[in-house]
Amino acid sequence: MGSERPLTIAQAGASAGVAPHVLRHWESMNVLAPHRTGNGHRAYTAAHLAQIRLVQRCQAGGLSLAQVRSIMGETGAARRASLVAHRQAMRGRAADVAAALGLVEHALACSHPSLVECAGCRAALDVAPAGSCD
Repeated sequence: MGSERPLTIAQAGASAGVAPHVLRHWESMNVLAPHRTGNGHRAYTAAHLAQIRLVQRCQAGGLSLAQVRSIMGETGAARRASLVAHRQAMRGRAADVAAALGLVEHALACSHPSLVECAGCRAALDVAPAGSCD
Protein backbone atom coordinates (compact mmCIF):
# COMPACT_ATOMS: atom_id res chain seq x y z
CA MET A 1 0.00 0.00 0.00
CA GLY A 2 3.03 2.28 0.01
CA SER A 3 3.23 5.31 2.26
CA GLU A 4 -0.41 6.32 1.95
CA ARG A 5 -2.50 5.90 5.04
CA PRO A 6 -5.28 3.36 4.45
CA LEU A 7 -8.88 4.26 5.20
CA THR A 8 -11.35 2.27 7.24
CA ILE A 9 -14.56 1.09 5.62
CA ALA A 10 -16.44 3.97 7.29
CA GLN A 11 -13.92 6.52 6.00
CA ALA A 12 -13.90 5.06 2.49
CA GLY A 13 -17.69 4.97 2.41
CA ALA A 14 -17.96 8.56 3.66
CA SER A 15 -15.41 9.69 1.09
CA ALA A 16 -17.40 8.12 -1.74
CA GLY A 17 -20.85 8.89 -0.34
CA VAL A 18 -21.88 5.27 0.16
CA ALA A 19 -22.75 3.33 3.30
CA PRO A 20 -20.30 0.73 4.57
CA HIS A 21 -22.84 -2.05 3.95
CA VAL A 22 -22.74 -1.14 0.24
CA LEU A 23 -18.97 -1.63 0.17
CA ARG A 24 -19.38 -4.96 1.95
CA HIS A 25 -21.97 -5.99 -0.64
CA TRP A 26 -19.66 -5.01 -3.50
CA GLU A 27 -16.94 -7.07 -1.87
CA SER A 28 -19.29 -10.06 -1.61
CA MET A 29 -20.03 -9.63 -5.33
CA ASN A 30 -16.28 -9.66 -6.12
CA VAL A 31 -16.36 -6.12 -7.46
CA LEU A 32 -14.16 -4.67 -4.72
CA ALA A 33 -11.32 -6.33 -2.82
CA PRO A 34 -9.88 -4.14 -0.07
CA HIS A 35 -6.72 -5.12 1.72
CA ARG A 36 -7.03 -6.60 5.21
CA THR A 37 -5.05 -5.48 8.21
CA GLY A 38 -3.41 -7.92 10.60
CA ASN A 39 -6.58 -7.94 12.70
CA GLY A 40 -8.84 -8.52 9.67
CA HIS A 41 -10.17 -4.98 9.23
CA ARG A 42 -10.66 -3.67 5.71
CA ALA A 43 -8.09 -1.11 4.57
CA TYR A 44 -8.89 1.06 1.55
CA THR A 45 -6.24 2.85 -0.51
CA ALA A 46 -6.52 5.61 -3.09
CA ALA A 47 -6.69 2.87 -5.74
CA HIS A 48 -9.69 1.35 -3.97
CA LEU A 49 -11.39 4.76 -3.86
CA ALA A 50 -10.87 5.06 -7.63
CA GLN A 51 -12.37 1.60 -8.02
CA ILE A 52 -15.37 2.64 -5.89
CA ARG A 53 -15.88 5.68 -8.13
CA LEU A 54 -15.64 3.45 -11.20
CA VAL A 55 -18.36 1.18 -9.83
CA GLN A 56 -20.54 4.19 -9.00
CA ARG A 57 -20.10 5.67 -12.48
CA CYS A 58 -20.86 2.33 -14.15
CA GLN A 59 -23.98 1.85 -12.04
CA ALA A 60 -25.10 5.39 -12.87
CA GLY A 61 -24.78 4.35 -16.51
CA GLY A 62 -27.12 1.42 -15.91
CA LEU A 63 -24.63 -1.41 -15.54
CA SER A 64 -25.27 -4.14 -13.01
CA LEU A 65 -22.62 -5.25 -10.54
CA ALA A 66 -22.17 -8.42 -12.57
CA GLN A 67 -21.52 -6.34 -15.68
CA VAL A 68 -19.10 -4.10 -13.78
CA ARG A 69 -17.26 -7.15 -12.46
CA SER A 70 -17.04 -8.56 -15.96
CA ILE A 71 -15.68 -5.34 -17.45
CA MET A 72 -13.17 -4.92 -14.64
CA GLY A 73 -11.91 -8.45 -15.25
CA GLU A 74 -11.70 -8.20 -19.02
CA THR A 75 -8.81 -6.87 -21.04
CA GLY A 76 -8.10 -5.96 -24.63
CA ALA A 77 -10.63 -6.90 -27.28
CA ALA A 78 -13.04 -8.54 -24.83
CA ARG A 79 -13.30 -5.41 -22.69
CA ARG A 80 -13.65 -3.24 -25.78
CA ALA A 81 -16.48 -5.40 -27.15
CA SER A 82 -18.31 -5.25 -23.82
CA LEU A 83 -17.90 -1.48 -23.61
CA VAL A 84 -19.11 -0.97 -27.17
CA ALA A 85 -22.28 -2.91 -26.34
CA HIS A 86 -22.79 -0.98 -23.10
CA ARG A 87 -22.22 2.32 -24.92
CA GLN A 88 -24.97 1.47 -27.41
CA ALA A 89 -27.40 0.61 -24.62
CA MET A 90 -26.50 3.81 -22.76
CA ARG A 91 -27.07 5.89 -25.89
CA GLY A 92 -30.53 4.35 -26.18
CA ARG A 93 -31.33 5.21 -22.57
CA ALA A 94 -29.95 8.73 -23.07
CA ALA A 95 -32.29 9.22 -26.04
CA ASP A 96 -35.21 8.02 -23.91
CA VAL A 97 -34.27 10.45 -21.13
CA ALA A 98 -33.94 13.31 -23.64
CA ALA A 99 -37.42 12.57 -25.01
CA ALA A 100 -38.86 12.43 -21.50
CA LEU A 101 -37.17 15.71 -20.64
CA GLY A 102 -38.68 17.30 -23.75
CA LEU A 103 -42.12 16.17 -22.63
CA VAL A 104 -41.57 17.54 -19.12
CA GLU A 105 -40.36 20.87 -20.54
CA HIS A 106 -43.46 21.12 -22.72
CA ALA A 107 -45.76 20.11 -19.86
CA LEU A 108 -44.26 22.79 -17.61
CA ALA A 109 -45.16 25.46 -20.15
CA CYS A 110 -48.47 23.88 -21.20
CA SER A 111 -51.74 25.52 -20.20
CA HIS A 112 -54.01 22.85 -21.71
CA PRO A 113 -56.31 21.38 -19.06
CA SER A 114 -55.45 17.81 -20.14
CA LEU A 115 -51.89 16.86 -20.99
CA VAL A 116 -53.00 13.77 -22.89
CA GLU A 117 -55.28 15.91 -25.10
CA CYS A 118 -52.68 18.65 -25.68
CA ALA A 119 -51.42 18.54 -29.27
CA GLY A 120 -47.88 19.39 -28.16
CA CYS A 121 -47.81 16.65 -25.53
CA ARG A 122 -49.28 14.13 -27.94
CA ALA A 123 -46.61 15.04 -30.49
CA ALA A 124 -43.93 14.58 -27.83
CA LEU A 125 -45.45 11.17 -27.08
CA ASP A 126 -45.52 10.26 -30.80
CA VAL A 127 -49.26 9.63 -30.77
CA ALA A 128 -51.93 10.93 -33.10
CA PRO A 129 -53.62 14.22 -32.20
CA ALA A 130 -56.81 13.98 -30.18
CA GLY A 131 -59.89 13.47 -32.33
CA SER A 132 -57.91 11.83 -35.13
CA CYS A 133 -59.46 8.94 -37.05
CA ASP A 134 -56.16 7.05 -37.42
